Amino acid sequence: MRTPAWLASLACITCFASTCAAQNYPAKPLRLIVPFAPGGTNDIMARGITPDMSATLGQQIVVDNRGGARADRSAPKPWPSRRPTVTR
Repeated sequence: MRTPAWLASLACITCFASTCAAQNYPAKPLRLIVPFAPGGTNDIMARGITPDMSATLGQQIVVDNRGGARADRSAPKPWPSRRPTVTR
């Protein structure tokens, strides 16, 4: 009983793996997030290493400076924040 189920799952995995491998990742330019204000040492270092990273990875890299709030603003947000709704 177990052998046919195992073979069927292996066939499904093989079919889906070929379609996943055909996708181009990443499709958009990469963002290098610098958690400090632009014009500082961290910004200069990030812009200095970006051309080498871009040549190695073969992708365009955009430097994104997000300064302020102890670098908390640079942390990625898992979902957009919404106002809480009150139902009565």
